[in-house]
Parts: sequence; structure tokens; C-alpha cells
Amino acid sequence: MVVAFTACSSSAKNAATTERRADTNTTAAPSTESPPTAEPATDATAPVETEAASTSAPSESTEPASTDPATTDLVCGDNEHELNGECVENVTTTSAAPTTTAAPTTTLPPQVVFTGVGDDVVDIGESNDRLVVKGTNDGNSNFIVHALDASLGDVDGVFNEIGPFTGTALLTEFGDPATVRYLEVKAEGNWTLELLPLAALATFDTGTLGTGKTVLIYQGDGGIYTATHDGESNFIVHFIGSDGSYDGLINEIGAYNGRIPLPKGPGIVTINADGNWSLTPS
Repeated sequence: MVVAFTACSSSAKNAATTERRADTNTTAAPSTESPPTAEPATDATAPVETEAASTSAPSESTEPASTDPATTDLVCGDNEHELNGECVENVTTTSAAPTTTAAPTTTLPPQVVFTGVGDDVVDIGESNDRLVVKGTNDGNSNFIVHALDASLGDVDGVFNEIGPFTGTALLTEFGDPATVRYLEVKAEGNWTLELLPLAALATFDTGTLGTGKTVLIYQGDGGIYTATHDGESNFIVHFIGSDGSYDGLINEIGAYNGRIPLPKGPGIVTINADGNWSLTPS
């Protein structure tokens, strides 16, 4: 339709131009007017293409809030905490501090001490289990102590010294200590008698030295020992084994230097001396 409409209009123009040229005998400039162009008619009944509404999900979607109680943030009070989706009250517990058991120690029983001036007899009781006596005396004359039984009979001599003295001896070396009930004291000055258990004694397993009268616990393997003494009176050394055996090792007066066989321990060594002494493995 557009092409047919353009051809018809151009033929009419050519006829008008020829007639004018005959009258004026002049040449007219060609027309530069463009032929009208008709816009194509729009069919009102033509279906209008309508873009279908997009049914696709939006690029950004908001997920609905979950109502699951397990995922809901729970705000508890200062004295509460969350447990299985609920607020429960805090409970404070106090744990006892761990206790430490100390290693067992050897504890000596309370002291049993008797004091006096001059001659006396002291009752040490019926159930005494202390087998050692430590004595002191500040007089210048005799200091003699004897162990007596319940009938006041003599059981054994404990000390027989002259002048000031400090030393240790067995309650009885030759008698039965269970029979001792009294201690008889003959002294000029002030004196003390202290009863001690065997656990209070000093121990040695090789060499040892000291001064005066004493009692020791030997725990060594035994062997040949060299003994010395620089005093002027008795130097007597005895060994009493744990099986009750008895060995008289030395019985001398004055200075001494010799070798003796010391039995294997454990055992009790009693030393009666008035000077410095020593026992040394040879």
C-alpha cells in the first residue's frame, strides 16, 4: 500500500510541469520537495503483544523468621543461664580443697623427768616402757643410781660416778626392765633423771665418737673396728643384739687403742667411759 500511494502522486506532478513549460517556455528548477511519506496505518485490532508478568522469585528474598524455640535467642537474667531452651537459676557450689596426708613421723612421747637434791627414791610406775635413763648431777661426790623392783630389791646398777656428770645408760643391762619400779638415787648435789624410749637414741652404721657414758643403736653390717679411749677410768663396751645376744667387747681402765669384732646390727652398743672415745671401721 505504501508503494502504490507514492507512484500515483508522482504522475500528476509530471503533467502539471509540462503544461507550465509550454506557456512560459522556461525551464523550471526541479523540485526538491520530497514526496510525502504516509505513516503506516496501525491496525487497532491487531493484538498488542503484552509482556508476561515474571513469576520468577525476586533476587533477594526475606526468609520468614523462624518460630522454632530451639533457634530463638533467649535472654536470661543475671542470675540465670540457658539450659535446653529455658532460663534456669544459677546454683553456686563450693568444692572442698583436696586434703594432703602427711607422711607418718615418729613422735616421741612426753618427757618423764624426775629431779631432786641429795638421796631419794623415785617411783617410775608399773607400766614403764622406757628403757633408757639420762642422768645429770652437779655435786662433787658420788652419784649412784640403782634400779629396784616393786619389793625394793636390787635389779641392776644404772650409774656409779664421781663428781659432775652427764650421761646415758640402759634402765637395766642385765636384768628384766619390766620388773623395774623404782630408781634409788645417792647424790650430794642437784640431779635429774629422764626416762627415754630406744627411739630417742642416736644411731650409726659406720664410725662414731663421743665423750663419757652413752648408749647407741648400731645398724651397720658389722666388721673389724678400731676403738680408742683417752680417759683415766673404766672403758667398757658391750653389744646387745636384737635377738638378745650379748657380747662384752672391751673392759679396760685408762687409755685404750685396739681392734674389736663388732657384730652385725641392728643392736644396742653401751659405752662406759670417762674420756673421749671412738669406734672406726678398720
